[in-house]
Amino acid sequence: MLIDLNRACTAYDAQAGVDDLSLGLGALRFSVYADGQRLWRSGVLHGGERAAPVHVPLAGRTTLRLVVEPVSPVDVVAVGDWAQARISCR
Repeated sequence: MLIDLNRACTAYDAQAGVDDLSLGLGALRFSVYADGQRLWRSGVLHGGERAAPVHVPLAGRTTLRLVVEPVSPVDVVAVGDWAQARISCR
């Protein structure tokens, strides 16, 4: 997902994790990019595990991209969530 910020923003915050709809299955890795540069990457998150806190500074950035990648071909059935997501802007 690519987000055009369209104003001066300072940070992106969220909780990244595998959705409960995945029934405890799957393994995903989450990444946050700004202006094409990866600024944050989670470790491998498995179904049933706690979400990982995300905090990414965005000062001077114009775009934000959120990426969820399956760890293996079997993991494509897992659903990734960016819960409590918030973009802080001026």
